[in-house]
Amino acid sequence: MVIFVAGVHGVGKTHLCQALARKSGLRHASASQLIREVKRSETWKTDKIVTDIEGNQDALTIAVDQIIQKEESLLLDGHFVLKKAFGVLEAIPPSTFERLGLSAIVLIENEPALIAERIYQRDSSTPTDNMEAFIKFERNIALNISLKLEIPFFLMHGPSVDSFASCIESILELSSGK
Repeated sequence: MVIFVAGVHGVGKTHLCQALARKSGLRHASASQLIREVKRSETWKTDKIVTDIEGNQDALTIAVDQIIQKEESLLLDGHFVLKKAFGVLEAIPPSTFERLGLSAIVLIENEPALIAERIYQRDSSTPTDNMEAFIKFERNIALNISLKLEIPFFLMHGPSVDSFASCIESILELSSGK
């Protein structure tokens, strides 16, 4: 089972997933981490502009397939939309999410100003994108993918670690038929 935790850069996906993984033992990986491991290099810089979207998605599916052969569940954090160039956003092809075999989508959102502050604290750079448009595009693609794949979709706005954990626990219980 692959639970995809999505959201724009700086929204808190990795923080939430890492906290839950430490608490529960659930396997967590970020899409960017898995891509780096397979490709043995980064194809993006601190500005988060991605130059090889298709190649990165191929690397991601290879890595996820390897994990799922060994693990029962994976909490995968990543994106539905990437920065292709300054001011240019591109949706990841739906075929990527089909190949990943997603079981559920949890979309994390928060206030644009808070996200911008987190990005500044993490990367020492100020996002120049229209954050509201980025958030909306990510949400639209996430919804479309959940409908296309006929999988559950959960939208969480600024969740605490505990509320996020409850959501993931509910997904796991539903999938096991409890």
